Amino acid sequence: MLEMKWDPSMETGNQDIDNDHRYVFCLIHTIEAATKCHVHPNVLQNLAELVILYTSVHFSREQQLQKKVGFEEAEEHKDLHREFVDRVNAMKATLSELSTDQELYKTCMAKFRDLLKNWWNHHILEEDMKMKEHFSQNK
Repeated sequence: MLEMKWDPSMETGNQDIDNDHRYVFCLIHTIEAATKCHVHPNVLQNLAELVILYTSVHFSREQQLQKKVGFEEAEEHKDLHREFVDRVNAMKATLSELSTDQELYKTCMAKFRDLLKNWWNHHILEEDMKMKEHFSQNK
């Protein structure tokens, strides 16, 4: 289970990026609640689509800011974004093939939660924090 709480240490120092991250944080909690309730796979598929749509907007904003502040790891970071979208798209495709009475459904829900949790813990709390210094220097 995610059991995550927002903490000011999660902020990058850029208001737009931090607001995006707060929304992603809430979206992860929504997905966590949906999986606990064993919602129909179509609901999770729609939530996966929402993750894709929102992160696409967020990733675009983040990548533009990285260029603006001269973030050296911008290309590698962009590749990580692309990989995440690919993984969520694959999860969405898997969800479209499930029904709630399948054992695979429970496994898939757990994998979806883990994907988001790992993304949060590694990408946002580690990779995105590498931008913090750049944002503070370019206010």
